[in-house]
Amino acid sequence: MKNKIIIFIILFLSIISLLSSERLLNSVNIRRLINPYYMNCDKRRVYIIDHSIKRVLGYSIYTLKKNFEIRYKKGQGPGDFPWAPAILTNKKNIMLFTTVKIAYYNKQGQFLHEKRFHPRGILKPFGNNYIFFHYSFVKKAMFNVFELWNSNLKRIKTIIKRRNRGKRYIMYVGMKKKGTIPIFKERILWDTGDNQFIICDPADNYKIKIYDNRVKHINTLEIKYPNIKIMKKDKIKLVEKTRIKMGFNNRKWKELLKQNNIYCPEYFPPVQNIKVADGNLYIRTYKVLGNNRQYIIVNLKTGKSKKLLLPETDYWAVRDNIYLFLKYSENDDLWGLNSVKINLK
Repeated sequence: MKNKIIIFIILFLSIISLLSSERLLNSVNIRRLINPYYMNCDKRRVYIIDHSIKRVLGYSIYTLKKNFEIRYKKGQGPGDFPWAPAILTNKKNIMLFTTVKIAYYNKQGQFLHEKRFHPRGILKPFGNNYIFFHYSFVKKAMFNVFELWNSNLKRIKTIIKRRNRGKRYIMYVGMKKKGTIPIFKERILWDTGDNQFIICDPADNYKIKIYDNRVKHINTLEIKYPNIKIMKKDKIKLVEKTRIKMGFNNRKWKELLKQNNIYCPEYFPPVQNIKVADGNLYIRTYKVLGNNRQYIIVNLKTGKSKKLLLPETDYWAVRDNIYLFLKYSENDDLWGLNSVKINLK
């Protein structure tokens, strides 16, 4: 009994120390926000994309006051997007992009021009250039490819070309007739920032590989990740998110689940997502305690890491040691934008 009490006290103190790492700064309700899709930030603003209203909304990082908006249309024309875009920024421009094109805007939100690219892929700013990720097929074999592209979206060189071990669906609905409905899967995680390029690959046991501004590999970090079991409530939540994403109504979805099997592993993957900000790598794990999610913050210069609990959310960004996140209130039927000061000392 005495040992149990000691263990409880240690756990309680560790949780308190984690929670003390955050301090709420600001919070505002966004009445126009219906269905957020993507969130990112630069040194001035946090940007939120809502494809249901075809708008990009921008708010000051420090006051959360709205000071920016881009409107776009669904379509194939200049500045139009057939599906929800993501957002990137550099010193001169704000850029909306999909896997086939990128549209450039000035800092006031005025459309300038757009460029299309091939093959389909994902690009992120890297100094004056871009890192471009795509899949390549050679004799029916699929490869993961990272390339360095210039500002005109032309390839400078291939950084990494590695055979893909296949789409590994961690959890899925196995159709008895044919195919699968993926619920979530392991994938390569990567980001750019502070003139560095970071990869976290499941094929490498989620080791952190760091490349400098010349895309030269300079370090590999091994992180001790938590092992998090997939509980029944997690499974229900993931399945419901898939239903909404794929557009099934409740009746059809229940019929589909009755006729087919859900395959689910015992544990979550070690890492859900990564982001680079302020010389640190923010590693989002699947560990949740109360209303908070565990992050592992790695100093990219020293390699030292620290575990923090930050508010749970599906939409988040970090800048200047400020954690920005969206939270939905069922009581008010509103999305709220919030900011929390992170203490990394």
